[in-house]
Amino acid sequence: MAVTDPSRLGCGRDIDEVWESLDEPPGPHERGCPFCQDARASLDGLAAAAAALTAADRDDPALHTSASVLDSIFSIARAEVRRGRRLPLVRLRDDELTAELTVSEQAVVGIVWATGDEMPGLQARRCAVELVDDPDSRPADDRVRVRIELGVSVTAGLAIPAAVAELRRRIVAEVDRQVGIEVVSVDLRVEDVHDV
Repeated sequence: MAVTDPSRLGCGRDIDEVWESLDEPPGPHERGCPFCQDARASLDGLAAAAAALTAADRDDPALHTSASVLDSIFSIARAEVRRGRRLPLVRLRDDELTAELTVSEQAVVGIVWATGDEMPGLQARRCAVELVDDPDSRPADDRVRVRIELGVSVTAGLAIPAAVAELRRRIVAEVDRQVGIEVVSVDLRVEDVHDV
């Protein structure tokens, strides 16, 4: 039993060829071919219906995406992109050929955010993790070391120096406890003041 290609017209042309040239005047073949003329008429109707639906959607305020939803989508997208960066869990010596254990940067950022959000009066914001690669000052146990930068928003009236010192201590302890990476510094920036 022969199987026919549903995208092929009776004249042998692919319907995609007609679709690609829909915005242009019909060529010599299309002017004389009843199959191409029928396909062109159908595709013109489809294009007009799609344009009408697109215009109706654009004008309907109920279908507009709010700024907070867009922010959430972009935050997730940025997190997914960052997830690809891997941080080693144990620094290997140059003469070793052992596979390296890694953790995603996003996993470390998640720990930092969760730690910051547990602090009363603070909200964790943008966070960056930088691998410290200084061969002259490596610890004896070859632990990987990182620097962390974190922006925070604070409530009005919060004792910022004490809160920031406590947050630093907690971040260092939690990253060490959960992934075993040594945090050599935590650079905290107060970016905003928010209501309770």
